[in-house]
Amino acid sequence: MRTLVSRIIPQAGFARGVLALASGTAGAQLIAVLASPLLTRFYMPEDFGVLAVFVALLGVLSVVSSLRYELAIPLSKTALSALNTLTLAVLLNLIFSLTIGLLIVAFRKPLADLLKVPLLAQYLWILPIGVILIGTYRSLTFWAVREKSFSTIARTKLMQALGGLGVQLGIGTFQGGPFGLIVGQVIGQSAGVLFLGRQLKKRIKSLKCTVRRKRLIAAAITHSRFPKFDLFAAGINTVAANLPQFLLASLFSPAIAGFYLLAYRVISMPVAILGQAVGQALYAHAREAAANGSLFRFVCRISVMLMLLIILPLVVLFLYGEPLFSLIFGPNWNTAGIYAGWLILGAAVQFVYSPISLMLLATNSQHLNLIIQIFLLLAKSGAIAYGFLQANPLLAVIALAFADCLGYFLGLMLTLRQIKRHQRLLLQQKK
Repeated sequence: MRTLVSRIIPQAGFARGVLALASGTAGAQLIAVLASPLLTRFYMPEDFGVLAVFVALLGVLSVVSSLRYELAIPLSKTALSALNTLTLAVLLNLIFSLTIGLLIVAFRKPLADLLKVPLLAQYLWILPIGVILIGTYRSLTFWAVREKSFSTIARTKLMQALGGLGVQLGIGTFQGGPFGLIVGQVIGQSAGVLFLGRQLKKRIKSLKCTVRRKRLIAAAITHSRFPKFDLFAAGINTVAANLPQFLLASLFSPAIAGFYLLAYRVISMPVAILGQAVGQALYAHAREAAANGSLFRFVCRISVMLMLLIILPLVVLFLYGEPLFSLIFGPNWNTAGIYAGWLILGAAVQFVYSPISLMLLATNSQHLNLIIQIFLLLAKSGAIAYGFLQANPLLAVIALAFADCLGYFLGLMLTLRQIKRHQRLLLQQKK
C-alpha cells in the first residue's frame, strides 16, 4: 500500500500522514475483526440488536454535541484561535451531554418503548457519558490533525480497539446481555482522551496561549457556518447512516438489526481503515493545496487511488459473503453475510466519497453537504419503507445498497465540481 499511495500522491507530508493514520486505524480494525468471531459466540443477535440501536443514538448525539465547531480547529489561522475554538467545542459538548442526561432520567423508558426495544431502557444511563467522552475525543483529535500529529491519533486508535474489545470479551465471558457490548463500544470510541489531553497541555505551555470569553465569542462568530449549515448536514448524515438500525429493529426485530450491524461493521472496514485516514490527512493539507492551485488535481488522484483499492474487497464480499460469514462468525450469522454481500455495493462508492466530502467544508460549501445528506436520508427512508411494505428485510437491505450507490455517487460528482469551482475562484482572485 505504501508504494501505491506514494506513486499516486507524491506529496511526501500527505502520504506520510495517510500511512500513519491508516496503519493505526488498520491495526485497530484488524483487532476488531479478529475478535468478532469470539463476540458472535458470546453474544446473541438480539444483543447486537440492542447495541445497534444504542450505537445509532450515540452516533447521532455525539456528532452534533459540539455544534460541529471541532471541524473548525484545523482551519483556524493561528494557534490562539484554534485553542479557543477547541475550548468552545468542549464546553458545548459538556452542556449538551448534561442536557441529554437530564432527559434520559425523565424519559428513558418511554424512549425505549418508542423504539420498540424495551431492554434498551436499562442501558440508556450510559448514553450521556458516552457523548461526553466521544465529543471530547473528537475535538482533541482535530487539534492533533491541525498539528499534523497523525502518529498520535493512530496510537489512540489502537488504545480504543484494545480497550473496547477487552471490555466486551471480558464481560461477555461472565455474563450475557448487551451491557458488555455497550460499555465496550463507548470505550472503543473514546479511549485516548487523556493521552491527547496531555499532549495538548504540553503544546499550550510552549505556545503560552490563553482562553478568554471574548475570544470564545469571536471563534463562535468566525466559524458560524459550521453550526448554521454543517450541523444539520452532519445530523442528517448520521441519522441516515443509523436509520437502518433504528427501523430494522422497530419494523422487523432486534435480531434483524443485529445481523445488519455485524454486516455493516465488516463492509465499512475499508472506510474506517483508509477512507478516514485519507480524509483527515487531506483536510489538514487542503489549505496549502488550495493556495498553490493543486487541490482539484490532488483530490482526483486520491479518488483514483481509492477506486483501485476497493475493487478486490467488493468482488470477494459480493460473491462469497454468505459462506465467509458462516465460516468466520458461526452458522447463526449467515444472514449477516447475505446482507454484507449487497451492502458492499453502496459502501464501495462511500469509500471514495467519504474522505473527499470533507473538501466541502474546506471550501465553505456546507450548504451542498446539507443537500447531499438530505437526499441520502430520503433515499434510505424510501428503501426501508419499500422493504417493510413487502414484509421482507432482505429487500430493504438490497434497496438500501442501491440508495447508497446513487446518493454517494451524486455526492462525489457535486464535490468534485465544487472543488474545481473553488480553485478557479482562488486563481481569479490572485490575478
